[in-house]
Amino acid sequence: MLVRTLLCSLVGAGIWLPVRATPIELVKRLEDFPIAAALLSAYDTTMDVFASFGGNLVVPQMAVPSGGDPLQAWSAQCSVGGANGCLGMYPHPGLPMNSATHTSLAALYEYAPDYESAVFQLSISPGDLLIFTSTIVNNKTVSISCLDESSGDSASVTLTSSAVQPAPYTQIIWGIEQASAGLVDFGVVDWTQTAVTTKSGVRLTPADTDEIWELVYGGVQHSSVTPSTAEVSIAYQP
Repeated sequence: MLVRTLLCSLVGAGIWLPVRATPIELVKRLEDFPIAAALLSAYDTTMDVFASFGGNLVVPQMAVPSGGDPLQAWSAQCSVGGANGCLGMYPHPGLPMNSATHTSLAALYEYAPDYESAVFQLSISPGDLLIFTSTIVNNKTVSISCLDESSGDSASVTLTSSAVQPAPYTQIIWGIEQASAGLVDFGVVDWTQTAVTTKSGVRLTPADTDEIWELVYGGVQHSSVTPSTAEVSIAYQP
């Protein structure tokens, strides 16, 4: 919900996230922004779209930041999502991260306005390998699955948004977000198996990323995002 709200406000200000005809120069956002992410757009000016997206994630060990109050809530959320030009409809699965939670974590999924932070019925622990896959059925319907490779458990849902969906899914975002101060020390989050193919057959990897967003508070950068052909790596910075 945070990503959708923030980025629609950017569009309202005249800042669009265009579909590319050819690769463009990578843009890096370093001003105050509560999201660390790599954003990848489809190439085709005829509105080529992504048919599916996802990524593999090893659940990180989470900790109170150095010097932080252990009684305070420290949190964040990592996710992989699909978006349209405005990011108005943003289906994405992910994992909430909390310094007070060391066992029995819960993977979640969102697809506004009908599904806000619904939880997969899976028991997840730090170190587990999660495989997230989202398949776009049409502009309003998406199928999302989560497999815990470590335990063998899996869950899936098919979601349909009641909201008007005027645009297809032309962007993919691998990221971490935090709405306010209190960012958990998440170590390093590595999204792997991130290659995707558009409906026209164009194969892209995070190395084709359009934009890198760093998580910044009060001018202090708290993340380091590194996309490559194999993965998106997001490292915590104190």
